[in-house]
Amino acid sequence: MKKMGLCIWFAFTLSGFSIDVDTTGLEGDSLQIAIIRAAKAPGIGTVWVAPGTYRVYDASGDTGLVLLDSVYLIGAGAPVCTLHAGSRIDDRVRAWHVIYGENLSEAVLVKGFTVTGGNADGMGYGADGGGIFLHNSSARIESCMVVGNHADSLGGGIFVENESPIIDGCEISSNFGRKGSGVFLLGTYGTLRNCVIEENRAYGIGGGVYAEKGGPEINTCYIKNNQANNGGGGVFALATSLILDNTSIISNYSPTNSGGIHLEEGDILLFRCTILRNHAEVNGGGATAVGGKITMDECRVAGNIAGYEGGAFFTDGGSMDIRYSLITDNSTLHTSKEGLGCVSGWTDSLFIMYSNVYWNPLMPDTEYVNKGGEMQTLVENYWHTADEDSIGALFEGAVNFIPYATSPLVTNTVHEPEYIYGFDVFSDEDCSSSITELNHPGRIYMVLKGESVSSGKDIAVVRLYSGNLRRGIAVILMEDTLPGVYTGHADITTDETEERTGDVYDRLMVDKLGDDIVIVMPDGKDFLLPYRPPLISSSPESLSFPGTFPGDTSTVPIWIKNTGYYSLTIYSVSFTSSFSCDFMDTMVVPPEDSVSLTLYFHPDGSSIIHTGTLFVYSDASNASEYMVPLTGKERRGWEVDTSGNEADTIFSLMNYLSGIPGVDTIIFKPGTYDFSGYPEGMPLGDSLYLLGYGPSSCTLTAGGRGRVLYAESLGCFHMEGFTIKDGYAENGGGIYFEDLQDTVWIKNCVFADNHAVSDGGACMVVSGMVYFDDCVFLENSADTGGAISLGGPVYAGVFVMNSLFCGNHGKGGVFGTKPYPVTICMDSVCAVDNGNESGGGLGWVSSPENPSSDTSFYISLNFSNLYYNLYQNDTEYLNFSERVSYLEHCFWWFTDTLALDSLFQGNCNIVPFETTFVSGAPGEPDTCYSVSILRDGTSVDSINSPRELVIEVEGEDRNPGKRDVVAVIVSSSVYPSGIAVALPETGHSTGIYRGILRVKEDSTGASIVQDDIQQIIRVNPSGDTVRVRCNTSPSVKYEVGYKLIPGGAERKIPEEVVLEGLPPLFSGGLSIRLGLPERMKVSLSVYDVTGRKISRLLSGTLEPGFHEVRWNGDVPPGMFFICLKAGGEFRVKRVVKIK
Repeated sequence: MKKMGLCIWFAFTLSGFSIDVDTTGLEGDSLQIAIIRAAKAPGIGTVWVAPGTYRVYDASGDTGLVLLDSVYLIGAGAPVCTLHAGSRIDDRVRAWHVIYGENLSEAVLVKGFTVTGGNADGMGYGADGGGIFLHNSSARIESCMVVGNHADSLGGGIFVENESPIIDGCEISSNFGRKGSGVFLLGTYGTLRNCVIEENRAYGIGGGVYAEKGGPEINTCYIKNNQANNGGGGVFALATSLILDNTSIISNYSPTNSGGIHLEEGDILLFRCTILRNHAEVNGGGATAVGGKITMDECRVAGNIAGYEGGAFFTDGGSMDIRYSLITDNSTLHTSKEGLGCVSGWTDSLFIMYSNVYWNPLMPDTEYVNKGGEMQTLVENYWHTADEDSIGALFEGAVNFIPYATSPLVTNTVHEPEYIYGFDVFSDEDCSSSITELNHPGRIYMVLKGESVSSGKDIAVVRLYSGNLRRGIAVILMEDTLPGVYTGHADITTDETEERTGDVYDRLMVDKLGDDIVIVMPDGKDFLLPYRPPLISSSPESLSFPGTFPGDTSTVPIWIKNTGYYSLTIYSVSFTSSFSCDFMDTMVVPPEDSVSLTLYFHPDGSSIIHTGTLFVYSDASNASEYMVPLTGKERRGWEVDTSGNEADTIFSLMNYLSGIPGVDTIIFKPGTYDFSGYPEGMPLGDSLYLLGYGPSSCTLTAGGRGRVLYAESLGCFHMEGFTIKDGYAENGGGIYFEDLQDTVWIKNCVFADNHAVSDGGACMVVSGMVYFDDCVFLENSADTGGAISLGGPVYAGVFVMNSLFCGNHGKGGVFGTKPYPVTICMDSVCAVDNGNESGGGLGWVSSPENPSSDTSFYISLNFSNLYYNLYQNDTEYLNFSERVSYLEHCFWWFTDTLALDSLFQGNCNIVPFETTFVSGAPGEPDTCYSVSILRDGTSVDSINSPRELVIEVEGEDRNPGKRDVVAVIVSSSVYPSGIAVALPETGHSTGIYRGILRVKEDSTGASIVQDDIQQIIRVNPSGDTVRVRCNTSPSVKYEVGYKLIPGGAERKIPEEVVLEGLPPLFSGGLSIRLGLPERMKVSLSVYDVTGRKISRLLSGTLEPGFHEVRWNGDVPPGMFFICLKAGGEFRVKRVVKIK
């Protein structure tokens, strides 16, 4: 077979020769042949590869391009010369590896390529090394871009096993794998140097680099923006001796532990390294040792975040020794301590010496916690204060911090620049537009010029203060491209921000009406940045037009004022139907000046109440989209109240108005309207607008004795501001819709505790279209469609927006369909804790009788928060039809695709999906402040019998103007894994969330799925503890004892005298725990081995239950006996004090 584009010439005077290859013909095959020919020649052969893309599958199939010994493979440069794993014949076919090397010596060089498209999805080694696979090889890889490769198992970008390869000057990015998504190193003594390893993602561990066994070295590299789902976002090391020199580990992430570095056995030496802004959602933001030892010398550790323990450092079975380093601005997010470090294992050590250690974080709190049994050495450090008590307050547990430095350490220790030559603030990332005043919230970019402290990437810390945040925040500036030039940024916001959160995420809250930002530099000098925004206001802030007949127009003037310091620019205005204004073009309003607009209302006769919003778009700080609510009333309307026989009055009025042309409004005054006298439901009249005073004030009920409302053959119908509850029917317990002639609108209504024997607990739509907007469906139930069921021989559809579904029961807790063509469109909704024993808590889609002809069959749920449907049941959506259900841009709580797939059965499209709460849709607050359990409106911590309780949470209001939800996880000894209970917000923008919890006795726990649906927690009849924690704020908890002394399980009464909680060895004090079955006279003493009483700890009468006594242990090392005399019984425990 003839090969095109192959040119050979002798390039060396001795034995080597060169081959040119280009992209003509099957270029991958040509390239492989060139390598074979070069390898057969004496000496080292060189293959020169021209610019272009070379698809290597055509070379050796799944194996990819095979390297041979004594061959240099040199491309025209990574930007122009690409090795791709695909085939020219069929680009969908991909090789396991782009480059494959086996048993190669150091006489092999690969240089100047982009290596991409590898898909290691085979078995054995076929699942490793999607980009480059090196086994028992010492080859050199230089100046390459290894990007966009995948491995099912190890080394998405590069896989190395054994020998000593050198990877130099490469960019390794956007690769995926289970372990070591960027680079996987096993048993090798190779070197990574001058490389950038970024944006790689590991499904398991080691997002940037994974190293196991051997002794590799990483020198002068950037490992940044990598992610590992199960730990080691930047680097994961196991049983290895890893060296990192002058390497930056920056902005790596793990949703579990170890954002930056994770060590599990072996040792890691870091010298002159920078560990900056890494983040772990649980423990160990910067570095974690769960085995082995991490040693750091002359390093910078700053800006790292952990969710709970160890912002900078965390140990749990390992040790760390840190010296001559700068450690600052590390923090934890959900606790008020451990920003610097946490020692978790009993024999762990986390020593920090001769270092500058301060502001971890800037907010004063406990920065270092020792939970172990060893004294931790933290001596000769500078803590940014000379006050011994202030330094001592930074620690919890056994810590020795004396002696300490009283001024910054600068000799042989990494420190901030002492000399500052200049400081500027810019409004753009390129730092080209400097500012001396700020007139709107946003990001500011800071540039500090000073000395370069060391050969590594040094840092400087600036502190930002405002009148609204006097405690301030600390922000890291890093030396990046130019020595002595430190850059960083901070976000200036007028939004309410919790102080600690602001410090963690570099957000400074300022007064939206104006403030002064003071920036303090490392040398103590100040930089003043005034915040002087334009501000917008109107007079009045809401407008109500007078009653106007259809066809007429009424006007209202409005004044827009600039109350700020700078000129206000109004770009445009917009308004809704039936309203308009005389705005023509952009207007500039000087400070303290105002402009006038004339607004017009011209009703179209379709409704008695017209509501809308005038949007004023401007550059104002307090509201770039300033909203003026508009209300216009047509001159026609009727009022009803609960006096007399209200049901008959309303029935007669609706019949009367249905016969009058046009649309009429019936305004329901506050009260409860009983429709139980109409068991089939109160018949709704045509061409009506039913307006209640709000769900909390206006209730329509059937008292459990029939359906609430019945709607048939309606044309124009709108209903707003009601609670519809306690309906009961065969179908459609709340409302039954049939044969609708036009779209029906239901807005700002609550459907609660309605039940249908068959279909549609809250609503049943047999035919027609119904829009639900800003509605809440709470604890409705049916066999199919706990909240909504739809389907009939003609056509049925629902559109649902901005609504909340909680605790609805049935096959399809949110919705279920009959075997007919339906349309379901849901957008910006939240569904949580809806359930069914056999799955499908979210949706249950029946197969239509004639699926091929049902062109109107369409189901979509988009941009919504949908999860825990049900907490105890994995399959949340069941589609038995042939049609695709489009469930896109939704947040499912899970972010792993395998876990997500388990939620669905049938034909569903869930990609793309969101990994955080969908903005704009009802959801959970980012922060919960408190949780409590109420009985009769009062918080309780103990109950003695089964009962119904109320769980109440106070938290942020995620979406002002909408009703949000909080999910809490409730557990007991019977249900240790817990159930979920959804707590709807009590109203729009209240920030208070309430729901019902039913406590029942049962020690078997056999019905947890059904109980999860019914919000039932089972407890042990002999005594138990009910634990409640907030879903998004797990540290916010509450406990209630069941048949226990108030205080929970710790106060449970033992059956006999007990003495416990004593370790065999101790070095400090002891916590001694004793338990009494009844009220008894007690004596507790300590004796030495000679029988001499050392200390009497307790003497007196105690109540039944458990008690804790503290002994300071102020005795020399030796053996001692703790003796408890309670009544006529004795208990003795032996303990040994060590040094």
